[in-house]
Amino acid sequence: MRQSLSFFPPAITPDLYFWDMLPYAVPGLLTFVVGMVLGIISLVRATRRERFGYYVSFGVTCIAFGALGLVISLRALIQDTTTLLRWNTYIYPFVVLLSPASTHLINYILDKKFQRAVAFAATLNWLFTLSALFSIFTGRAFTGDFLQYSFGKFPVAALPLKLWGAGSALTFITIGLPLFYLYKKRNSFAGKHLLFFGHSLLLILTISNLPSFAGFPLFPGATFSFIPMCIMAYGVFNSDFRNLKDFFFEKNALFYILNVIAGVVLLSLTYVILFRFSPAHYETLNWQTWLLIPVGSIFFVVALAILIGGTNPTNPLNQYGAFSLYIFGFLLLSVIIGGLSLKPLMAHRIEQLCYMVFGLAPSVQLRFAYLSLNRPAPKFRRVLDILSLALCIMAMTPWLFTGYFEYPWGRISQAGPVIQIFGVVGFLAIAIVLRDWWKSRNRANPNQLGDISVLYLATGGLMTLGNLPATMGIEFYPIGNLTIIPTLIMTYAILKYGGKTLKTESLRISALLLPFAFATVGGFLYFVWYALPENASTSSRILHLILAGVPLTLFAFLATFVLIRPVAAKIDITLNNLQVEKDRALHSKRETERQKDETEKLNRLLKSLNEEIDLKVIMGKVQDYVAESFGVDWHALYGVTSDKHHLQMLSLHVDGAVPEADRKAVEKMQMPLGAAKGAHAHVIRTMKAFYVPNTKSRRILEASSAEEYAILQRYDLNSFLLLPLVLNNEPVGILDFSSSKGKINLSRDDISRLSILAEQITGIIYGSRLFKQVQEEREKSEKLLLNILPKDVAIELKEKGFAEPVQFDAVSVLFTDFQGFTKIAEFLSPSELIKELDACFVQFDKITERHRLEKLKTIGDSYMCAGGIPKPSDTHAIDCVLAAIEIRNFMAQMQEIKKSLGEPYWELRIGIHSGPLIAGAIGEKKFAYDVWGDTVNTASRMESSGSPGKVNISGTTYELIKEFFRCEYRGKVGAKNKGEVDMYYVIGLKPEYALDSEGRVPNGKFWSAVMLPGALTA
Repeated sequence: MRQSLSFFPPAITPDLYFWDMLPYAVPGLLTFVVGMVLGIISLVRATRRERFGYYVSFGVTCIAFGALGLVISLRALIQDTTTLLRWNTYIYPFVVLLSPASTHLINYILDKKFQRAVAFAATLNWLFTLSALFSIFTGRAFTGDFLQYSFGKFPVAALPLKLWGAGSALTFITIGLPLFYLYKKRNSFAGKHLLFFGHSLLLILTISNLPSFAGFPLFPGATFSFIPMCIMAYGVFNSDFRNLKDFFFEKNALFYILNVIAGVVLLSLTYVILFRFSPAHYETLNWQTWLLIPVGSIFFVVALAILIGGTNPTNPLNQYGAFSLYIFGFLLLSVIIGGLSLKPLMAHRIEQLCYMVFGLAPSVQLRFAYLSLNRPAPKFRRVLDILSLALCIMAMTPWLFTGYFEYPWGRISQAGPVIQIFGVVGFLAIAIVLRDWWKSRNRANPNQLGDISVLYLATGGLMTLGNLPATMGIEFYPIGNLTIIPTLIMTYAILKYGGKTLKTESLRISALLLPFAFATVGGFLYFVWYALPENASTSSRILHLILAGVPLTLFAFLATFVLIRPVAAKIDITLNNLQVEKDRALHSKRETERQKDETEKLNRLLKSLNEEIDLKVIMGKVQDYVAESFGVDWHALYGVTSDKHHLQMLSLHVDGAVPEADRKAVEKMQMPLGAAKGAHAHVIRTMKAFYVPNTKSRRILEASSAEEYAILQRYDLNSFLLLPLVLNNEPVGILDFSSSKGKINLSRDDISRLSILAEQITGIIYGSRLFKQVQEEREKSEKLLLNILPKDVAIELKEKGFAEPVQFDAVSVLFTDFQGFTKIAEFLSPSELIKELDACFVQFDKITERHRLEKLKTIGDSYMCAGGIPKPSDTHAIDCVLAAIEIRNFMAQMQEIKKSLGEPYWELRIGIHSGPLIAGAIGEKKFAYDVWGDTVNTASRMESSGSPGKVNISGTTYELIKEFFRCEYRGKVGAKNKGEVDMYYVIGLKPEYALDSEGRVPNGKFWSAVMLPGALTA
């Protein structure tokens, strides 16, 4: 059975008034605590005599603003006006110091550049302050009247105090702000923007108090001064640590903050249980057994928080883990408070305070989870930070809880809108962590501690969300009270996988001191047992001791870690230094061995390179070496061009993912050496190595040449090393090592080793280039020789120095000549004439080569070739006739094209004769392969006796080809110096041997017949 009750009875008694007004006082109390802590730290820091006045002025300013926050809080909490006026009189002497102290602080913020103006403002503020102090000490600071607001009772200030407030505000507005503006205009605010912003915000919040002093019901903004004070503290103390991480962890700040707060809470709980409760109070409870569940959970949660945080205060993982556990502890504390059946309003306010801390849960637990997983927190964690801070603020509003329900297991507060937002934000944080954990669950290196930490957070978070049904009136036990279950899981993970998080002197020393601490607590509780009323039931007395003993035992556990921290820290530092020296010696030994191995590996490589002359093979071995030793996946070898204006690519190895077209484009790219920008040009000028570990640097990108920038951006290279190749004190090239998969981390020794490699391979590469040039020149000469002479004749000439002429019995000789060449030449320039003639002869060369004819020479516009030499052939006549037909057809096509363009054209005569001749190369210089004999002369007469556009053959040649070709007999035709000779015009292939009707292209039957032995006879 459940019932809903109201929270707020009429606030008549001082206690109820205190709890009713507490939300208005909380910001001021925070300001008081922050102000006192920062003030004391700053005054202690001033004892170093470094910038004494700077730290003193800041310390006094913080104390003054802390006192102001306390005054405003007391105005909300104290109902009795006489008591309130007395406390205002006691505290205000500290408050009025804020105006001169802040003015002196302005002087240091502005580097004492406006001392006259600041001195004038300080003088005015001191006059106002001394007047206010005099009125306070003489009892005339307040009139005795009060302004009643919903947020407290404000005593009406007398004239001196009013002048102090108005004068301080006016001084800051008319002098302070203009000086800030002038300083910013003339100087840089770099490093001081936090001081400027924090100080200005601090005074603006103070000025916002004036309406409440004047009778306007505006909540005083100075109660939130803890925010600008924290901002200023970071600006003031930033020289004492590198960053916030250094402050919170290396300086152990977060450790002390968490444990001091936890210690105060634990001692307060012990005091309240022992002196404000009695066993008789528990007799009225119907759920004593149920109360033990959250008590047990809070004991294990806080104990584990103390263990994790205390063993390694410098480790962020430990501190965020402890913070996360403390937050769960505050949630459980709110449950216990509800179970103790306190007055509803009192229980509600305590729950609000607990939820102010619990509001940080999404932000803190998200960071702890990602630290456990060794992964960076997501960028949108800032959104969760803002939501968490908003939840902390909303916890003190009336919308956190709107009532409570009575259940068999205790009293549960009724959820308001803020609790529902808590649930949404908490679920969002858990979902984000679980999503990223799921993505990384198959990682190569399992992280058991991270996995179990995420399991702990997810389980604890989901169990906490399981409290929501009971807060909404559903009779479902709040399973968040069983946080002991995930805590035990976390304890197991820490003990088994904690490793470095627990191996510190803090744990060892605490283990020695804990028995004494627990024995002291046990003795104290023993005396408390006998001091309890004897009429109380045993169960109530046991519950009383448990409720008092749990926080006291936890405090003893915590105190051991806090008190031994300075000693443990020194021991940890000493042991760490010893370990560092040991690691350094081991590293030095390993580095020596590594350098020895690298040197041997380099020597083996150089020996291998000296055995090679192929540049491609050399650079392949170099690539294998640098890829294995240094993680290089790109290399490029550049050579300086002959004009020394560019670097030309000689060898390139790129990542396999680079497309072939891109690789070829890079190979063709040249690096200019005359440009002002460019790392390659710089290396050539200085002849020194150039190493860039991070190409993403803006300075490097701006200093790159256009070609280098294109390569860096196109292929996303991360780092590179350029080594000059120097020969005889002249740069001859560059060896370029780059990486696209990761950064190349090179030490000075690595660069020196690679520089030695560059020096060694310079000579090797230069030698291989000379050898290659010699080979290329040899190949060129041989190719040229083969263009002049047949291969067999060329080989014989190279081996013997001469070539014997050879008698051939069956050879066919082909002559061509252009008719009207001289006439057409009159209309063409010499270059055009040669171009036309060359185009024809290039086609003749291709045709003769295709038909296995040997080109002999060209004489003017005449072309001569022969079949059957230098290797005898049974088809020499057929080969010549086929080539002649193809040449005739080519010239016919050319004639048609020229006619269509209206240009002059050449006509060609072709003549062929077959017979014996002598062939060879004679003479000592300018060798030429030539033929001699009557066959040659007769072939020439066949050409001169022919007609343009026709192939004229002798009767001897006709007898050799008549089986395959259609011919037209011309009869006996007179030839110069030969008399009457039988001549024939070749029409084309016979129809049965041709693919086309004109007999130009042979078919398969032709080739089969020609290849049959004995098909041709002389």
